[in-house]
Amino acid sequence: MPFKTAPASAAEGIKIKRALISLSDKRGLSFFAKALISEGVELIATGGTYKYLKERNIPVRQAATDPGGEILSGRVKTLSRKIFAGILADKSDASHRKQLERLKIKNIDLVCVNPYKLGKLPESIDIGGIALLRAAAKNCSSAIPVCDSGDYKSIIEEVRNKGFVSSALSKKLAMKVFGLTSAYDSAILARYGAGREPSGAQKLRYGENPADKASLIFAGGCSQISGKQMSSNNIFDMEAAYNIVSEFKKPACAVIKHRNASGAAAAEKPLEALKKAYDADPLSAWGGVYAFNRRVEKDCAAFLSKKFVECIAAPGFSSEALQILGGKKTVIFKAPLRHTEQTVKSSVFGTVTEKKARTSFRPRAVTKKKAGKSLMKDLEFAWKIVKHTTSNAVVIASRGQTLAVCGGSQSRVRAMEICGNYLKKQQNMVLATDGFFPFDDSIKLAKKMGIKAIIQPGGSIRDNDVIKTADKLGMIMLFTGYRVFKH
Repeated sequence: MPFKTAPASAAEGIKIKRALISLSDKRGLSFFAKALISEGVELIATGGTYKYLKERNIPVRQAATDPGGEILSGRVKTLSRKIFAGILADKSDASHRKQLERLKIKNIDLVCVNPYKLGKLPESIDIGGIALLRAAAKNCSSAIPVCDSGDYKSIIEEVRNKGFVSSALSKKLAMKVFGLTSAYDSAILARYGAGREPSGAQKLRYGENPADKASLIFAGGCSQISGKQMSSNNIFDMEAAYNIVSEFKKPACAVIKHRNASGAAAAEKPLEALKKAYDADPLSAWGGVYAFNRRVEKDCAAFLSKKFVECIAAPGFSSEALQILGGKKTVIFKAPLRHTEQTVKSSVFGTVTEKKARTSFRPRAVTKKKAGKSLMKDLEFAWKIVKHTTSNAVVIASRGQTLAVCGGSQSRVRAMEICGNYLKKQQNMVLATDGFFPFDDSIKLAKKMGIKAIIQPGGSIRDNDVIKTADKLGMIMLFTGYRVFKH
């Protein structure tokens, strides 16, 4: 069912008179609260958040609970009829307005919540916070749902510039909430409900192999437009491709086989990026999974229609592109541009939750020869690809295009040798690897292959020997200072 648009009297957006805040992670809260107050917003908050704001002399009122206050050791506090009526009331519905007036309940125009982090189950599972967010997200034409401190600034900017938060932004924030609640429930399922197919899950064609059973709960904004029933391999290959193309501001394309790139490229136009990614390794691109960071238009669809393609994932598809690709077995998958921020992996020893680090690209030149502007662009390009390639990983690139990729090798030297077996040599080639070189044999091999510059993490006890060899061979080498293993 599509979201309702804002009421005619507030067609442009939602004015904030009253905001409910309940945060376990309070980063950015002081800024957000003070900014809202400066715009005349009344703040109401739950226990811990109320105390936090009071201690900082920020005007706030404690959220009303049902008669008798919190009960069951705090398990029931925000699950209040008064609070949820204020959030869920449709401001465009006259009967809703009359009911609130009769019951002396005020609208809540903004709900800012982040759920408790999962600890010991089931006690750490957040009930009230998730319910508040879902209520606001459902009613995003009347209440603004906020679950990410990264959105505070854009909300305040709209309020200051327009006097309200636009309906478009509120809907966007609602989609983020549904993505968060979906991921939250998926994490619970992974840790607490292993072995059972979750309710609401879509059955997949199979898991990794035809004998394996698998199901999927879609993240917010994701949908399969057409094509055959997917396997879990398709899902993870598309994720691997999205992780790569999300790295680039320029149009980019990645071709994936078994969660590693057979080819990837960034260019001025999507079709150029597609052709370069395909040409990087046409043999491996057969039956590949393709992803784009731009909408797929007619020209890219025409190119892909002549190839054997397993899946195509993109933020959107033009009607002409869908006409060309429709009716085929190829999976056409639409999803907001995103990359993996957290992983939850189950093992026989337990469940591992891992949050990906956000690292900036500031490499350090360690050789006498330095990289010019053009080489630096290619070194950064290769680094962005290698960090999404299974370890041990080696990527060789030039002019915004991979030339050879090897992932999953037990030996870094062997990974280089595999790349060398099918490398089509060009001038000014660069090489990136996800871990340090423990010996200088890889540097000597890179020179023989025609590599001009290398980027690697550094950190080996033999770094000085490796640098000396690179200097002796007249090569350029940079250290990033951090490794990017992927398993």
